[in-house]
Amino acid sequence: MKYLLCAIVLTAAFASCQISHSPIPNFTFYDLDGNAKTNADLITGKPTVLVFFHPKCEHCQTEADSMVQYVTAFEGAQVAFISADTVAHIAVFDSTYQLRAHGFEVWHDPQRIGKPKFEVKDAPTVVVYSAARELVVRFRGAPTMAQLLEKLKEAK
Repeated sequence: MKYLLCAIVLTAAFASCQISHSPIPNFTFYDLDGNAKTNADLITGKPTVLVFFHPKCEHCQTEADSMVQYVTAFEGAQVAFISADTVAHIAVFDSTYQLRAHGFEVWHDPQRIGKPKFEVKDAPTVVVYSAARELVVRFRGAPTMAQLLEKLKEAK
């Protein structure tokens, strides 16, 4: 019984974090000006952090605020915030947190391909890919900055 309880606790502790080494899937998202963004636009040799969010999500808002506060820790990585909401709502979110002003990219997913291609279940989902474009971790829910920065360090 004691071992079963330990197994349940450990499973719950790691349920929000998925780790594998699958390659980044092909995608087409759009910046807020309507320009297509694809795998070809990823910067070679840099890790990539994709934050799938909903503008009204409180956890997403907190994650954006935290990432802006730690913006220097993301130097050397490409970071994109991605939402399937309307461009107008995404633009307000960007303006509120000054994401693009801090060097983060903000993309629209009008065809809603992010959910199936990146296995997004809830917002936020934060996905970190290595410089070699292989999955390092997928956080379902908002990771702490310590968790995210540890995985970003591994991705470099």
